Amino acid sequence: MEGDSTRGKLDSFTQTLGLRDMWRSLHLRDRGYSHYSGAHNMHSRIDYLFTTGDTQARFRSVEYQARGISDRSPLVAVIDSKTPKPRGQWRMETWCLAIKEVVTHLDTETQHYFTVNPHSVDSPMLAWEAYKATLHGAIITGEIGGRRQRQERMTSLEEELHGLERDYAQNPTPTCIDDMDLKHAEYQAVARNEVKRHTE
Repeated sequence: MEGDSTRGKLDSFTQTLGLRDMWRSLHLRDRGYSHYSGAHNMHSRIDYLFTTGDTQARFRSVEYQARGISDRSPLVAVIDSKTPKPRGQWRMETWCLAIKEVVTHLDTETQHYFTVNPHSVDSPMLAWEAYKATLHGAIITGEIGGRRQRQERMTSLEEELHGLERDYAQNPTPTCIDDMDLKHAEYQAVARNEVKRHTE
């Protein structure tokens, strides 16, 4: 009974993580053993090779070898390196964390995701992959939204500067000069930040 319980837990664990027993996948009707217990005069298969489903097609063979001097059989796998590799996993670029608008956007999207999808799927792996896809989309929209806001701010500052310059042309007062200097300094600061953002 204990063996059945352990086997059941292993099956549940591998199913949860989306793992496959490659020897069994290639030997559906065969019996294979990887261990011999002299004390109990019993053969068993206790050595496994697990992989995710997206790499299964690359395995040409998985075989247990002769035990030799050990009580355990080596497990040898032949993998086709010429098989096209699965599409690389997306990795978040660290520069995203340097942009305040993107970080704020990600924080909001993350809280929303885990509030709306607390138990949407049974598999933690599927939940994680879905979250990464959500995060990827949030970064794209956050960066686009942030860029749009910065462009709108630059346009607004340019219009305000033009307005102050027209006012100064009609009424060149010290107050008007001070207003232009302040607005010009603000515009330069925004422009420098934009250049810095694209060069670092």
